[in-house]
Amino acid sequence: MSRVATQVGTIRLTGQATSLDGTPGQRLGVCTAEPGTPDHDAMILLDMITPGPASRSADLHQEQSHEQA
Repeated sequence: MSRVATQVGTIRLTGQATSLDGTPGQRLGVCTAEPGTPDHDAMILLDMITPGPASRSADLHQEQSHEQA
Protein backbone atom coordinates (compact mmCIF):
# COMPACT_ATOMS: atom_id res chain seq x y z
CA MET A 1 0.00 0.00 0.00
CA SER A 2 1.26 3.47 -0.79
CA ARG A 3 0.16 7.01 -0.04
CA VAL A 4 -0.26 9.59 -2.77
CA ALA A 5 -0.65 13.33 -2.18
CA THR A 6 -3.31 14.88 -4.43
CA GLN A 7 -5.47 17.99 -4.74
CA VAL A 8 -8.02 16.30 -2.46
CA GLY A 9 -5.54 15.20 0.20
CA THR A 10 -3.50 12.08 0.80
CA ILE A 11 -4.98 8.86 -0.59
CA ARG A 12 -3.91 5.32 0.35
CA LEU A 13 -3.75 3.12 -2.75
CA THR A 14 -3.02 -0.51 -3.51
CA GLY A 15 -1.17 -1.07 -6.78
CA GLN A 16 -0.34 -3.83 -9.21
CA ALA A 17 1.82 -3.85 -12.33
CA THR A 18 2.12 -6.34 -15.16
CA SER A 19 4.19 -6.70 -18.32
CA LEU A 20 2.40 -6.40 -21.63
CA ASP A 21 2.95 -9.12 -24.22
CA GLY A 22 4.52 -7.83 -27.43
CA THR A 23 5.65 -4.54 -25.88
CA PRO A 24 9.18 -5.02 -24.55
CA GLY A 25 9.94 -2.79 -21.61
CA GLN A 26 6.34 -1.64 -21.19
CA ARG A 27 4.33 -2.26 -18.02
CA LEU A 28 0.75 -1.48 -17.11
CA GLY A 29 0.15 -0.18 -13.60
CA VAL A 30 -3.19 -0.02 -11.81
CA CYS A 31 -3.85 1.69 -8.50
CA THR A 32 -7.08 1.24 -6.55
CA ALA A 33 -8.64 2.40 -3.31
CA GLU A 34 -10.78 0.10 -1.19
CA PRO A 35 -14.48 0.74 -2.03
CA GLY A 36 -16.47 2.35 0.76
CA THR A 37 -13.44 4.03 2.34
CA PRO A 38 -12.58 7.74 2.57
CA ASP A 39 -9.71 6.97 0.16
CA HIS A 40 -12.21 5.68 -2.43
CA ASP A 41 -14.40 8.76 -1.93
CA ALA A 42 -11.32 10.95 -2.45
CA MET A 43 -10.51 9.09 -5.70
CA ILE A 44 -14.04 9.78 -6.96
CA LEU A 45 -13.72 13.45 -6.03
CA LEU A 46 -10.33 13.65 -7.75
CA ASP A 47 -11.84 12.13 -10.88
CA MET A 48 -14.65 14.69 -10.81
CA ILE A 49 -12.33 17.70 -10.58
CA THR A 50 -9.70 16.47 -13.06
CA PRO A 51 -10.23 17.51 -16.70
CA GLY A 52 -10.94 14.54 -18.97
CA PRO A 53 -8.97 13.44 -22.04
CA ALA A 54 -11.15 15.48 -24.40
CA SER A 55 -10.24 18.78 -22.76
CA ARG A 56 -6.58 17.81 -22.56
CA SER A 57 -6.57 17.03 -26.28
CA ALA A 58 -8.19 20.38 -27.00
CA ASP A 59 -5.61 22.18 -24.86
CA LEU A 60 -2.76 20.39 -26.67
CA HIS A 61 -4.25 21.21 -30.06
CA GLN A 62 -4.61 24.87 -29.06
CA GLU A 63 -0.98 25.01 -27.88
CA GLN A 64 0.23 23.47 -31.15
CA SER A 65 -1.80 25.99 -33.17
CA HIS A 66 -0.19 28.88 -31.29
CA GLU A 67 3.31 27.46 -31.86
CA GLN A 68 2.71 27.21 -35.63
CA ALA A 69 1.40 30.80 -35.88
